[in-house]
Amino acid sequence: MKPSVLVLFREALDRPVAERAAFLAQAGADAAEVALVRDLLSALTASTLKTDTDAAPLAMRRAGSEGEQIGPFTLRAPLGTGGMGTVWLAERTDEFSQRVAIKWLYASTSAQARARFARERDVLARLEHPAIARIVDGGEDQGVPWYAMEFVDGETLLTYADGARMDLRGRLQLFLQLADAVQFAHQNFIVHRDLKPSNVLVNQQGVLKLLDFGIAKLLDGSEHLTELQSPMTVAYAAPEQIRGEAITAATDVYGLGLLLFELLTGQRPYRAHSSAEMLQRITATDVPVPSRLALSDSARPPVDRRQLRGDLDVIVLKALHREPSRRYESARALADDLRRYLAHQPIHARADSVYYRAGKFLRRNAAASGVIGALAIGLLGSAGWAFQKQQEALQNAQSARASSDFLLNRLTAASPWKDGATWTVRDLLKDTAQKVGPELADQPEARISLYRTLRDALAVERPSVDALFPAEQLVKELRNRDDFQGESEALYELLRVQMHQIERLDMAEPTLLLLESRIPELDPALARKVYRSRAYFENYRGVPKAALRAWMQLLPPELQHDYRFDPNATEFNAAQDAAAVSALIDLHRQNADLRNVIELLELLEWKGRFGARDDLPQQIGIVQSLVGSVSDLLPPDQGLALAEYLAAFGAKQFGAGSAMHEYIAMNRLLPLVRAGRFAECERIISEFQRESSEFPEESQLSIRRGYTGLALVAFNEGRPDKVQKALAQLDAFVKSVPGASEVDANRIEVTWLDAWARWRLGEPEGERNFLSVMQQSKELGADYLEGIGYYELARKAFEQGDVEKATSLVNTVDPDGTFVVLNPNHPLTELRKSLGLAESSQYSDRIEALHQATRWLIDTMSQQAPEAPRSTATQSSEH
Repeated sequence: MKPSVLVLFREALDRPVAERAAFLAQAGADAAEVALVRDLLSALTASTLKTDTDAAPLAMRRAGSEGEQIGPFTLRAPLGTGGMGTVWLAERTDEFSQRVAIKWLYASTSAQARARFARERDVLARLEHPAIARIVDGGEDQGVPWYAMEFVDGETLLTYADGARMDLRGRLQLFLQLADAVQFAHQNFIVHRDLKPSNVLVNQQGVLKLLDFGIAKLLDGSEHLTELQSPMTVAYAAPEQIRGEAITAATDVYGLGLLLFELLTGQRPYRAHSSAEMLQRITATDVPVPSRLALSDSARPPVDRRQLRGDLDVIVLKALHREPSRRYESARALADDLRRYLAHQPIHARADSVYYRAGKFLRRNAAASGVIGALAIGLLGSAGWAFQKQQEALQNAQSARASSDFLLNRLTAASPWKDGATWTVRDLLKDTAQKVGPELADQPEARISLYRTLRDALAVERPSVDALFPAEQLVKELRNRDDFQGESEALYELLRVQMHQIERLDMAEPTLLLLESRIPELDPALARKVYRSRAYFENYRGVPKAALRAWMQLLPPELQHDYRFDPNATEFNAAQDAAAVSALIDLHRQNADLRNVIELLELLEWKGRFGARDDLPQQIGIVQSLVGSVSDLLPPDQGLALAEYLAAFGAKQFGAGSAMHEYIAMNRLLPLVRAGRFAECERIISEFQRESSEFPEESQLSIRRGYTGLALVAFNEGRPDKVQKALAQLDAFVKSVPGASEVDANRIEVTWLDAWARWRLGEPEGERNFLSVMQQSKELGADYLEGIGYYELARKAFEQGDVEKATSLVNTVDPDGTFVVLNPNHPLTELRKSLGLAESSQYSDRIEALHQATRWLIDTMSQQAPEAPRSTATQSSEH
């Protein structure tokens, strides 16, 4: 049986019979799975009625009523009703005064349920612990089994902690009561396996009580329940429970981890819209780091998330590991680490080091540490740790002094009055980087600090190959220290220099491959950066399919298959990666899927309004993505007006002519092409290339994209001769710059343009070659190039007077005009008009709404940011 069917069946079975149909109708599961569950429930009901026919009237009566007598107890008020029984608040009516909770089964329940009920009574009878609700009495009433347990007048664990406004320490101390109770149960060979907030109550005195051992598992070999006989609460189930694997003490350790996660963050680690989705998340995705959990709109963190960083993150993630063998070996081990944390002692789950243990020692002895420092660390005499700490302090002081002296010496050496030398700042930085190793050979901490500073400084003024040396040296230094995390972060920064700052894909590829091999061990935030880098790398190479595979790693499953936009799912939408959503838009654009493009653009617009309203840089990035896509969907004049509106915002906020303004203004290129203003496009691209060509080795990708852009403009202009000229210039540049040919950037686009130009210029075998390149485009994931190819074949047929063939070719790739809307191109649009074929008018109202919403977002950003000061040149040009 599929796990999703099993989970749905279990959840339906736990509900009263009358409520099951409504539950299944609203479950959001596959129709075939729902039908199967209905059949299973029908078969189970028929079997139960057949074996318990005589008891059915009794079952109806056994729902209970106020004042009814059960043994020595009188029922007072219902506490809960389930699919198999009821729970009542009751009072003892003999010589004792006592309130209890009475639980009994319906008479119509199956023999298996009765066996589980009897086992629950036996389990509770064996558990005498202050934090476990104890059994008081039990028996049968008219053939129906019941038992009474102490009544806990209190609130659930989470409600109590929030209501009492408990701080971090208070929450952990309360949780330790629960961990001790679970450990006691394990010592008695019992696994609770249904740990959830409703089963953990805290009374008015702050005493915790663990309830409901109804589905507990005995570890002494006396239990032989099948998978279907083992109910669970899906949201609080361990992965092995969902997979139907062995239940052990590690299952309860996972349950404790879930409760600790929620107690500290105010949220469960996984959120989903259906049981099937929850099942998938629990069994196939990693638990988010508590201190970096994205908050839902309604959630307020009960403690400052900064307090969770470090040890508490490690403790929670170890308890919640998907593999049982990698969790804490017991509830006691989990509790021990929490107690060590509270005592500022090193926890066992964390790798030991002198620095870590030293920090914990100083936290434990804050006052004493100050006195020791003032008198003399040496007074600790034989304490070897103190001597080591003293040496570390001296080394740090020596490192800082060495760095200071070294930099002072370098500045002196660079004096313009010494030996008539004239040095620029960049010359000084480059020379300093070369001298760090030889002159600070015995100061590793100083070398690390200086290499990091010099790497960043050499990339500030402009992209520069000079930043490579300190970036590479920093990686080596951290590798020699066996600092895996530090080395990984330095590798990522080296990758940024190689791929984005000096645009050397040949250098970047091995660095990227090394980082990808480490992804399972990387911090989640760094792993996301690596996936994003792979996506950009494949984009640069012109392999869309590979790029999209990387982008998909940054998106949840819901956005990858059968996506539907839901503006009400705020906790789901607010966490999305805008760049990854933009990549998904490109995918649907290539597939001519206008509906999904619109819905994803609405998601981006929603994120711009709510998810990023207090983050101007992120909002600008989102709005740029919106303008780039929305302007394509509008008529050419409207699309150009929208792009120019954003460019005006860039000039106002960042200064006309600034790098940021020019970056934003590049959104004008495609609308200008669509409007047929080719000369302006060429001017913008040529200016971009002139700036890049000042540093050709560091800007090779930018220059290559410039030549490709000129070829694309010429293609839209219908000039194959100009396309060939631009591609010839590109080829000459690639041959002239070292490393530029190592990784074939934009290869399929360039190959397609070259094949198109040769075909249009009448070269022999031109059409056959062009058809072959169209097929290659599709295989690489650049489906839009195949679609445009069909249009070009139709345009050639139309020029030759074969209107029927031209119409047939267009209808093959774009019967309703959606492709042209999503892949706007001047010649293609003109061809459709000539053939009398209309463009798609689907979703025109939603496109216009997106247009207006995007303009509103630009206005909102203008109000958020202060106006940039105008340059002297700008001011003088106005007079």
